Amino acid sequence: VVLKLQQRQQVSHNTDNAGCCVISVRPGPSGQIASTPNSVPWTLYMATEKRDIDVEYVSEDEWNELVEAESRANEQVRKAPKIEEPIHDIEDLAVICRKKKERVSVTDLSSMMWCEKKFEYATVLGEIVPNEIADTGSKRHQEIEEEYLRDAGLSEEVDISVESPTDALALRLLDSLTRLQSIFTVGKAREVFVVGCLNALNARGIIDCIEHNKENHYLTIRDNKTRQKPSTPSQQAEKGSVLQVMSYIHMSRQLQSGEYSLDAFKKATSNLEIRELSEHFKKDVQSLGYKNLSSVDDIFQLYCEGWKCIPPVDGVGFIDYEAQKTKEPLGSTTVVFTSQHLQREIAWFEVYFSGKRHAEAVSFSDSWKCRYCSYFELCTATPLKQPI
Repeated sequence: VVLKLQQRQQVSHNTDNAGCCVISVRPGPSGQIASTPNSVPWTLYMATEKRDIDVEYVSEDEWNELVEAESRANEQVRKAPKIEEPIHDIEDLAVICRKKKERVSVTDLSSMMWCEKKFEYATVLGEIVPNEIADTGSKRHQEIEEEYLRDAGLSEEVDISVESPTDALALRLLDSLTRLQSIFTVGKAREVFVVGCLNALNARGIIDCIEHNKENHYLTIRDNKTRQKPSTPSQQAEKGSVLQVMSYIHMSRQLQSGEYSLDAFKKATSNLEIRELSEHFKKDVQSLGYKNLSSVDDIFQLYCEGWKCIPPVDGVGFIDYEAQKTKEPLGSTTVVFTSQHLQREIAWFEVYFSGKRHAEAVSFSDSWKCRYCSYFELCTATPLKQPI
């Protein structure tokens, strides 16, 4: 870990039993500090607060590689968008974001685990065009998706007329129903749209992969991640991914058990002005064998039946990591579904969406995230801008 520190911050040695910690300081705009190979963990003092931080030992060559990597990253990250009237009041952000309460996505919650302030800016101003690293991950997902569609015999494209948001949602449900059926032919389904309730939040998301386990005949949910570094992330960094997998397990089980009802679906989609399908949409899906479907509610019930026909979802899921350059697997993290843990995490987000608390910025120990955030120039809550 390369730490970026303000020049006025003081570093104190930890002698421990291993000897004096040697800190090598390099010139830089904010003081770039790394430890030598013979150093030990050190302590950072900022104002009156003491923070213990473990430092990764880096050689001269490794230091130079990190500097080059940071330089490339800084070139790739775009600046925050310019707006005529900058948002100064925190309520301006929060009010807009809380409109998502009835239609929150699992990705939203995962983003909030990373940084709640970044979630607010992205919601209000829109996502910044992804950098080269994000593009590489998206392309890899597309490659895996195309391979799956070929294996499942779903590569033939069919034109469906979509004339309203109702048609678009109905098409998503039908597409996922078709994908679920491929579990019986190729043993897995990919990019499956899922809906459900997380505590009182109506949520939706897309499951990367649902795989049939031939040993116990359960279905395993897997989340695919690509990594620029040839290693798996720290436990702290993958909290959002763990929340995603747990949420997908919970929502899938709701659909299979019937706990997520038609009434809940109607409440979650109350923003739709009409629930009837367009005539062109109905005609197109009838040609595929789906008859007597007049509304999105009819298609939702068919979608639920599809979930009930497949094997049950296991309580253990996985996060699979792959190297971006070589496409070699880096390992997997096992996620054991714990209802109490999921409820506790979601409950904290519910307090935000109910308007009872503000979004929190990252802590000082996580302020490295701010260096690569597209909204850094707009954000007034980042620890990197706080006075010492």
